Amino acid sequence: MPLSFRRFSARRRIVLAVTAIIVLLAGGGVIALVASEPASARPSSTFDSWGSWTEGGADVGFVADTAVRRSGAVSLRVTNASPLKAGVYGAISQGVTVKPNTRYDFAVWVRAAGARLNAGSIFYAGRPQDRKYLPAGSYGWRKLTWSYTTGASETVLPIALQAQDLATFWFDDFTITARGQTTSVLANGGFEAFENPIGIGVPDLFFAPGDARIPISSPTPKIAWELRDAGNVLLKTGTADTSTGAATLDFSSLGPGYYRLDLSGADAARSTSLTIIDRLDEALGASARRFGTTLHPALQAGIREDAATTGLGFGAARVDLRWEDIELSPGQYTWDAATDDEVARLLARGVRPTLVIAYYGPYDDGRTPSSTKGIAGYADFVRAAAERYGGRVDYQIYNEFNIAYSNSLCGRTPACYVELLEPASKAVHEAAPAARVVGPALGGNSAMWLTSNEAYDWLAEFFALGGLDLVDVVSVHNYGAPAVPEGHNEAVIRKITDLMAEYPAAADTPLWLGETGYFTTGEAAGGVSELQQARYLVRDATLALAAGIDVYMVYDLADDWNDPQNPEANFGLVRNPSSQDGVLAPKPAFTTMAVLTRQLQNRVFDRRDSVPQGAYSLVFTDATGGALRVMWATASTTVSAAATGTVTVVDQFGRSSRLDPVNGRVSIRLGEDPIYVSGGGIAF
Repeated sequence: MPLSFRRFSARRRIVLAVTAIIVLLAGGGVIALVASEPASARPSSTFDSWGSWTEGGADVGFVADTAVRRSGAVSLRVTNASPLKAGVYGAISQGVTVKPNTRYDFAVWVRAAGARLNAGSIFYAGRPQDRKYLPAGSYGWRKLTWSYTTGASETVLPIALQAQDLATFWFDDFTITARGQTTSVLANGGFEAFENPIGIGVPDLFFAPGDARIPISSPTPKIAWELRDAGNVLLKTGTADTSTGAATLDFSSLGPGYYRLDLSGADAARSTSLTIIDRLDEALGASARRFGTTLHPALQAGIREDAATTGLGFGAARVDLRWEDIELSPGQYTWDAATDDEVARLLARGVRPTLVIAYYGPYDDGRTPSSTKGIAGYADFVRAAAERYGGRVDYQIYNEFNIAYSNSLCGRTPACYVELLEPASKAVHEAAPAARVVGPALGGNSAMWLTSNEAYDWLAEFFALGGLDLVDVVSVHNYGAPAVPEGHNEAVIRKITDLMAEYPAAADTPLWLGETGYFTTGEAAGGVSELQQARYLVRDATLALAAGIDVYMVYDLADDWNDPQNPEANFGLVRNPSSQDGVLAPKPAFTTMAVLTRQLQNRVFDRRDSVPQGAYSLVFTDATGGALRVMWATASTTVSAAATGTVTVVDQFGRSSRLDPVNGRVSIRLGEDPIYVSGGGIAF
């Protein structure tokens, strides 16, 4: 649940309106905005100018078929193996630029096998009625034609071919032409520009040393591959024999690090990434609970997010529990099986979940509850959740109540939140006494905490109203992105801890940074590069721990949907599964955070070294006093330290090297990428 008021972009509105807006509710034909693209496990071709996605775990594939075609080299074959169910469907779409007040003629050739009634449809404008259902049954090529006149302000038509029930459809020679014209405004309507799938036969690409073996599959007889490191340096190349349809790539000799893997063959290409992490399978210790992330199991059905969480070395996780998806009518709860399964798997792996209980139930006209009946309904839902999941999980009461997620008629004030919080907190403590109540999960960016004080003043008022008596954990959110981390979260945390020190009730109350992160759209799109995300998160987490945070949670585990230029879609530590055919593939930040958690295992912040301005050396010690330094500099520099023996240096990707002292000193080169320095009795 990102900070939408700050990060909601015009591009997202366009993308959602054009390439991801059509949600079929069985029998209803309702169009709504969606903000996720869960992946199908079925490999799909990619087609120029078209984007495909699935929703609700639908098993839908989009493949370039060279055997069945009306003209040219291929047709588009859409296969849906999921029976009709609300919210379960797949679609392939593109936005078509059109002129207002203009009549357009549509023509497409379609054939089908085993298509149920209304199993497929073509959306051609932005309203529910602007849909052409495909004929049911099994039949050869048929030409479908119709016309549509654009409105006075209509400049883009969202064209989507959708499959929502059992069927196989083929499409070819799809054209959209303005009346009296001959040139189609639809791009790649013959589906001739495409790439074929290359399958990967593992659920995730996180490996311990010696274990990196990757099964691949492809209809092409040979697949060439290239392996590069995080700096894009070519390390290895090779060719895999896939004449039998499958092969295994053996990278078991690779050492720790992050790697990029590019695969290519005849009409086939795929890029992915993998990581190799020391102590990957080591059981999580208590110190792992200082780190966490956010999971969306209901939106990423079938994806094993628990494996990624523990691969990161994280012992905490926020998990969505969307009220509006569970209580469809008062007092009637339909719990999400994917969320139940994910919570159980997290607990089995030693990860403590926090259920985020939000947003809108069947009261107060679907708004954030503010009436007596609505608040009581929310408290009942919280109680039901606490009875279901018990005291092994924690419960966050609402999310970012102070900003756009709250549309309460009461308002977004601390007083309004306390009215909602008080009965909900009581419900948790009565139903699950071992659980903790987390709040207020306050939304903010650095300016709201440090300049305008909008978020800070809200929190201060919440404390003054007695809010500390209603929560067991104080949780806040802050985003400084895309700025460098220094001076952002660490300053916010110090300001909040100073405020908490004024209240005796806060003496033993943990402070969580429940959301923070960096979006990897690149600087041109207002974000950061993947390598910047990797280094910034490590630096930020280190500074946050030094400033006194108890739990540091990265937003979020996986990119929320597949749009590389959309800020809100690209906060993840792993790539959106729909971009990887359901496989969890790491970004560089996955590796750097996994290295951080293992380097800091059972260590606590002790002190800062005195180093030149712009350089950082933060010392963490274990129970024996053994010191490990997290070091970096905002500009390249070299620092000198006294040393009595060999010094071990581990880079941000987990690769180790040694420094031997010369005349009792070592020179340590620092730059933007953090390193871990230990041993040798070094002193500054």
